[in-house]
Amino acid sequence: MPGLNARKKILYYCQSLVGVGHLTCSLRIIEELLEHADVDLIQGGLDNGAVLAHAGYRNLRLPTLLAKA
Repeated sequence: MPGLNARKKILYYCQSLVGVGHLTCSLRIIEELLEHADVDLIQGGLDNGAVLAHAGYRNLRLPTLLAKA
């Protein structure tokens, strides 16, 4: 059957609101996942200005939405 040995694909979401701790942890996890699958990282939350580039995964940045109090 075709596709049985196809590389798996993972969509990984990280919501980072305060600091970069969640993002840092997510990047470590993604490094390990890349050994077994292709990974797309969807990054949400506040824009910290960092540009993430890695040959192994695709980074998709969601626009920041803030509600006025």
